[in-house]
Amino acid sequence: MVFDLVGFYRDVDGNLAQGEFFRDYVEWRTGRHIRGMASGYVNQDKGNIKGMDLTLKKRFSNNYSFNVIYTLQFSRSTGSSYLNSTGDELRPNDGDRAHKFTTYLNYVVPKTPRAMTCSTGSSPTSAPILSSRSRADPPPASSAAAAGAGITTWTCA
Repeated sequence: MVFDLVGFYRDVDGNLAQGEFFRDYVEWRTGRHIRGMASGYVNQDKGNIKGMDLTLKKRFSNNYSFNVIYTLQFSRSTGSSYLNSTGDELRPNDGDRAHKFTTYLNYVVPKTPRAMTCSTGSSPTSAPILSSRSRADPPPASSAAAAGAGITTWTCA
C-alpha cells in the first residue's frame, strides 16, 4: 500500500471579467479620433487556489486493487464569472470544492476475462461519474449524474 500527500497553491491573475477601460485611438478608415471610457471584457480577475490531496493506493494483487482519494480545496477569486467581478475582495467561486472523497475498486473475477470496476464519488455540490467495462471493451464515455447535495452512489458491473 502507498500513502501519498500532495499540497498545492496557485495564484491566478488575469482571468476574464467585465470592466471599464480608457480608449484613445484613430480609426484608420475614417481618420476619426476616438477617446473616452468604454466597457467590455478585460483581464482583471484575480484569485488563488490552495488545498491538498490524500491518496491511499493498493497495487493489483489477489485479484483486486483500489484507490481512496480525499481532496480538500479552496478556490477564491474576485469574480466567479466574467459578469460578476467584486473588485479586490476574494470570495469563493463557482468552481470551489471544499471536500471531495473518491474511491476506485478494481476486482477481476477468477477464470473470466471480464473485469468489474466499482466507482463512487461524493461532493457537496457534484455527483459521481460512474463506469464499468470489460477488458475487451473500449473505455466508456464519461457521463455525469444529476447534481445533488451529498450524493454518494456505487455502481459495479
